[in-house]
Amino acid sequence: MQIFNLRKEFELLKIKEAENVKEYIDRVMKVVNRIRLMGEDLPEKRIVEKVMVTLPERFEAKISSLEDTWDLSQLTLQDLANALQAIEQRKAFREEENSTESALVASHKTKAHADDAKKGSHSKKGKQKKFYQNNKGNNRRGKFPPCPHYKKTNEKSLSKQCKQPKSSSACLSQ
Repeated sequence: MQIFNLRKEFELLKIKEAENVKEYIDRVMKVVNRIRLMGEDLPEKRIVEKVMVTLPERFEAKISSLEDTWDLSQLTLQDLANALQAIEQRKAFREEENSTESALVASHKTKAHADDAKKGSHSKKGKQKKFYQNNKGNNRRGKFPPCPHYKKTNEKSLSKQCKQPKSSSACLSQ
């Protein structure tokens, strides 16, 4: 009866989302070793098939490659584990590189923002300039910067309400 339960446990094994290949293969081998201690024979070919079938989609390309290039009847669990761990290591290396690049870009942007603040680019004219730059590709009809006096936007009649002379360019909504 215990062998039946161990075989069932073996059949139900699946890799967890946060689990890496080495941890999963170690779990599989624990169950396999317990089955073998009970005197039941479990061929390595069956173990390799079990691991390949239960891997998540992120290994799909490597599994297809292994099926095309290797004789699956001769593929050992150790060879399979090495191939899958190599994929995980490359992916981890790429993620590490990307996070380093992201950190460098973020620090560069922070430094540039600090330099702009030192230069005083946050004046009213700077804000109006940014408004026009940000809305270049948008539908320009009815798009106006906020009036510095009334703090309202998109009102065509705003220029009539504004008491500032047009020559001072204090209110640009025309």
